[in-house]
Amino acid sequence: GDLPEGIFVAKEINRMIGGIDMLQAHASSAAEGKNPGSGNARSFSDIAVLYRTNRQAELLEQCL
Repeated sequence: GDLPEGIFVAKEINRMIGGIDMLQAHASSAAEGKNPGSGNARSFSDIAVLYRTNRQAELLEQCL
């Protein structure tokens, strides 16, 4: 269903960036000693989420 897909997307973003909002991602990078400009760090601008229906968009918003 759409809800498990939304949860998966949120978990993947969390795994790739270290959080699903700017504060979590920055805190995670700082805790791991990563420099956001080091070249290995990913940012939210590196990620795009494609969806087919408005219902999927609503569920993604809830999960994120």
